[in-house]
Amino acid sequence: MVSRRRESDGKDNKRAFGWGIAIAVLLLLLVLIYNFVALRREGPLPKSDATPPAAVQEHKP
Repeated sequence: MVSRRRESDGKDNKRAFGWGIAIAVLLLLLVLIYNFVALRREGPLPKSDATPPAAVQEHKP
């Protein structure tokens, strides 16, 4: 009985790992598709003149 349970557990672990990998790949593909569609719809970000933040001056009383 114990050996059957171990074999069954091993199969279950392989099956769960396979499903986990499949879901991870599916999510990755969905994220890539979403980013591609969002970029096409909105277009690239406009270039702007980046100015550094103003220097903070300390006030001495």
